Amino acid sequence: MDTVFRQGGDEFLILLRGIRSEEDVRKVIHKIFASLQQPVVLGRHKLIVTTSIGVAYCDSNNVKAEELIKYADLAMYQAKDAGRSNYRVFTPEMLQRANNKLMIEQDIGAAIEEKQLSLSLQPIMSLPDGKVKGFEALIRWHHPERGLIMPGDFIPDIEDSEAIIRVGNYVLEEGGAILSRLIEQGWDDLYLAVNLSAKHYMDPGLIPLVQRILSKYNIPPQSLLLEVTEESVIEQVDLALSAMKSLKRLGVRIAIDDFGTGYSSLS
Repeated sequence: MDTVFRQGGDEFLILLRGIRSEEDVRKVIHKIFASLQQPVVLGRHKLIVTTSIGVAYCDSNNVKAEELIKYADLAMYQAKDAGRSNYRVFTPEMLQRANNKLMIEQDIGAAIEEKQLSLSLQPIMSLPDGKVKGFEALIRWHHPERGLIMPGDFIPDIEDSEAIIRVGNYVLEEGGAILSRLIEQGWDDLYLAVNLSAKHYMDPGLIPLVQRILSKYNIPPQSLLLEVTEESVIEQVDLALSAMKSLKRLGVRIAIDDFGTGYSSLS
């Protein structure tokens, strides 16, 4: 006998017995999708309910119910990330990624406090004359146990947390100090590009921080270029645009990274 019960909020658990193959599960999932995609009429409005489903198999009596629910939950969040009305089947790699994300979130605070982070500068060249026009600040994490961690291996794990703002603040502060030294050495026509997360553009502390760094290091505002990806700000575009306008009024340059690869490529 199959069992359905409410886990809490908008989450429900379905226990299927006698499953012989993944095809059996797919048939049930498609029935759920078909049923829930029927419009719900509220007064004059029709609402469409979307569903994300995570699947975890139990082929052993050694698996505890709590573990099975945890695995299905991990798979469900993978389905959510993939878009609406999707399902995903749990794999051990999902658990490994979740554990790695937890470790990153726990260690990043110490990384900032203990100065485990550093910046590398990537030259930005002018193709017509081959001259260096600026540098892009690239963060590196020198973990005491795991060694060098590249940004692609930890930034995605913290970009939805407050830690991403602390990391971004570090890049701005350290980048300002580096840019100041370059200007003192006669490189006063260069600019420094810093990539900030969308969450940073929603932070009310961003504008005062940039003002303080420009003043502290005596940096011409046009020497600082802040980058943001098009897709990262699309969900809260009004807040992002407000922050960008404030930065422009300071004289700071703004660049849209990966423009045309997200929503604007559809227009």
